[in-house]
Amino acid sequence: MEKTRIACAASNFLVGRPLGMRPQAIVLHRTGGTVEQIRVRFLDGATTILAHYVIAKDGTVFQYVGEQDTAFHAGLAINSTWTGLKPNVNPNFYTLGIELEGSPDDPVPDEQSDACAALVAEVAARCNIPIDEDHIVLHSEIRASRNCPGTASRAAISFSGRCCVRAPRPRSRRLAKSTFSRIRTSARVCRPPRRELSLCCAPAARHA
Repeated sequence: MEKTRIACAASNFLVGRPLGMRPQAIVLHRTGGTVEQIRVRFLDGATTILAHYVIAKDGTVFQYVGEQDTAFHAGLAINSTWTGLKPNVNPNFYTLGIELEGSPDDPVPDEQSDACAALVAEVAARCNIPIDEDHIVLHSEIRASRNCPGTASRAAISFSGRCCVRAPRPRSRRLAKSTFSRIRTSARVCRPPRRELSLCCAPAARHA
């Protein structure tokens, strides 16, 4: 899928991944702000915050750093409920971060959830990441103190109804099912042909 490359502060990511690690899961975020406000944060080296990708409400996809590099997006693990968490290992080392434009409880437009589904499907195929609730993760499942990506996003990140269905877990029954179910379902449907799996995590241009 088409992506627009954007520069970021060099202090907001590490070139490569420590300990020979590779992406094993995708973490979804929605921390608030417009695409421009997010860009300003990612360009500020003092924030030490960055996601690999940002998806605008209109479905435009921006890439800030290569999948083979370590973006500072998942942070500390606090009261984590994610089964894939590795003890005493920073989750940034083995995850990819996708940020959605908007506030945590803003409605998620179809264009945005469709683009999220397609991007997750593409990245999952390239990096051989299973599309399930153990590998497509909400930031709040790593850091429970954060409302990220938020109630609306959880419902919407169901992978666009076509590819990536993510039904809420029992503890999240209050959350709407439509979006997460759609995004996960969509990601499965949108998965590229199996031959693309050999391309695992193709490098992206360096930005600083």
